[in-house]
Amino acid sequence: MTGWLRVDEQAFSGGVEHLVEPEYYNGSCALSLLKVRILETRKLFGATDVILYSIVVNGLPDMKSGTPFWSRQDKFPQVKKGATLSIDPDLGVLLFRGRPQGFLNLYLVAVRDTEETRQFAQLLKENFVAKGIGTIAGSLIQIFSGPTGPVTVPLAREATTQAVEATIDYFAKQKNLAIGVYYASLIREKNYGLGYHPNDYPDSMINCDGHFEVAYEVQKAGE
Repeated sequence: MTGWLRVDEQAFSGGVEHLVEPEYYNGSCALSLLKVRILETRKLFGATDVILYSIVVNGLPDMKSGTPFWSRQDKFPQVKKGATLSIDPDLGVLLFRGRPQGFLNLYLVAVRDTEETRQFAQLLKENFVAKGIGTIAGSLIQIFSGPTGPVTVPLAREATTQAVEATIDYFAKQKNLAIGVYYASLIREKNYGLGYHPNDYPDSMINCDGHFEVAYEVQKAGE
């Protein structure tokens, strides 16, 4: 997968029939961002304004009920190398709350806040949100659900990942604009990664290729 600076993708052990057994958690989850530290600002001197895009894709895209994802962008002014973004460590930032449908894909994109990135942010919104998942994943799912058989959760994740990758991968390659990209895919077989990421947080954080560090938590949530 080109362009990603850090990938955490949990492997399926088998087909979709393995994802519905009683021992796996099937309730609602809350995914919260706890801490982000910027290690590289892509700026030679001084501080820079940073935008953090957070996108969570919830399982199989449903073209009838709407786009199955949560997204947000947060701006942080005058960030220096080594600085921790201003996120309340006790509350965190809620990125997703709901009942996962087989898998949750998390994408974090940290970029410098410039006129170029603001223009691209609009393209990201228009193409990824309105067209990326709906058009690309939709067409792939039609292929997967053809004569070869029904859509499985692993195939749905593959289609969704391809759809998102096409847009964000371009963003990650923009010279001196993208600070770092993090991708994680959490599956039902692993109870959607309930707990801290990394599991020894706050003693450590996930290092994204030396560009930024991140920590998040997945908790059981009430219905």
